Amino acid sequence: MTTEFDTALGSSIQRRLRRTHTVSRIVISEAFWLGLLLAATLLVAGVRLGDYPRICFDEGYYLQLAKNLVLHGEYALVNPPQELDRFGLGNSSPTLILPIALAFRFFGVGIVQARLVSAIYLMGAVVAGYVLLRHLYGWPTAALAEALFIVAGPTTVSLFQGGTLISEFSTIWMGRKVLGEIPALFFALLGAWAWFRGWEQVRVWWLIGAGLLFGLTFVTKEQFLLIVGPVLGLMWIVDRLYYRRLRFQHLAIPLVLSGIPLGIWYGYKLAVLGPEAFGRHLVTLSEVSRASTWLVDPGRWPARFSFLYNNAFHLVGLTGILYTLALSMRRDLRGLKSSFLPILSVWFVCWFAFLSIGWPRYAYPGLAISSALAAKPLVDLIGELPVGLRHLWARVRSGGMIWALVATVVAVVAVGYPLQDLIRQVLFDTDRTPQEFAAYIEAHTEPNVLIENFEWELDFLSERHYHHPSPEVFVQLLRNDPNRTYDPLVYAPDYLVDGIYSKGTGLYPTELLEQCCRRVGSVGEYDLYAVLDVESRRDDG
Repeated sequence: MTTEFDTALGSSIQRRLRRTHTVSRIVISEAFWLGLLLAATLLVAGVRLGDYPRICFDEGYYLQLAKNLVLHGEYALVNPPQELDRFGLGNSSPTLILPIALAFRFFGVGIVQARLVSAIYLMGAVVAGYVLLRHLYGWPTAALAEALFIVAGPTTVSLFQGGTLISEFSTIWMGRKVLGEIPALFFALLGAWAWFRGWEQVRVWWLIGAGLLFGLTFVTKEQFLLIVGPVLGLMWIVDRLYYRRLRFQHLAIPLVLSGIPLGIWYGYKLAVLGPEAFGRHLVTLSEVSRASTWLVDPGRWPARFSFLYNNAFHLVGLTGILYTLALSMRRDLRGLKSSFLPILSVWFVCWFAFLSIGWPRYAYPGLAISSALAAKPLVDLIGELPVGLRHLWARVRSGGMIWALVATVVAVVAVGYPLQDLIRQVLFDTDRTPQEFAAYIEAHTEPNVLIENFEWELDFLSERHYHHPSPEVFVQLLRNDPNRTYDPLVYAPDYLVDGIYSKGTGLYPTELLEQCCRRVGSVGEYDLYAVLDVESRRDDG
């Protein structure tokens, strides 16, 4: 006989089961994991932007362009007493500089305002990578891949090396800085997604969008033109030889349209500079490119291989690359699409190792993409796990699901271990040495003095007149030319700054500093020297 108590108990159990079922459905839903992914990205991308990471040389270069644009109306570097160096001595990334200048215009000039633009680009890159990988492999792989992308870099693999986590050249380290790699990846990944969508019955508007997005990629980081462009051509060759699925329009439309943003940007440069100055500008760009982007030097290869090994590329990156290449063996559009990211990653890594100057920053895109691809084999193994603890325990007791459990543990550790350290760094690490030295300069020098300097971050952080070495000297430094000659006293500076980059390149030899200058103060790695006049140097001699 059923009692009133039994009826109430049964109803309570049913309600709890329904609630448990509802929670389970939420936890295994795409919306839950996507929301969690974006929340984690927002946390590590958007807080304490002025304090971490430390502002650096390249960041100061970009920031100075944006600062001069909004304050003086010139897209240029100011290099007194010389004329303006319009558009800079390398890539000047209008897709990065213009939004930052707009932020300066409405919210004032500052590092936080600039890095907020970078953080937005980082969020965009995560979303672009998600929609692309979701299109290729489904949302579970996309969610894990973007989680691995967020922690990609040395932080991802330090656990395998048994060392301390290193934040430099990781996604978060670069995404919080004013640098071109993350914005370029945003446009490239979104362009690839649009390109794949355009393959379906030749959807022209998708192909047009893909071409324009690839063009914005090249404008943002011109080095990507040398990487993404050849990969697009290689995809066409692979299709002709193996898949035979694409039509001529699939490649022709994006390639032609990708030239429009570049054409507009270089046409604008020509209009501003004039033919003669524009020709000199192109020569400078070519010299910088040959010294950094295309540098075949076998003597440097062992150091680059060591960098890749220390970042466990052979453990993490190659796993994702080889697995997704295996999936691309199927001779259909799905297989052809699956070949794009591993080929792109391999080409980035090969360019870094064999053809570039070998700066670790150049390896980042290839390492980040390959880290994300490692999600696919993990998700395929994890997908074998049954839903529900009771079923899971039964399968484990029967001897199955061991590899699925191992993959689950690896995925949790690969994301969770570096993520907790990234959060700690973002919330607590602070290095404001450049800001402190800039404040020291302003406190101990007059506003109208001329300061010889190679550290571009100081131009942005302080209101002083700085003279920088010419582009020709910069190229000599990139090439480590033993015959380079540079006299920093030609323009009669009142002070000289010897910082991280000038010390690292030996721009100002110790013998010269001892003869011409007197050190008046130091903050961290920065030294400020007062330049002695001719009579004082003669008396000292």
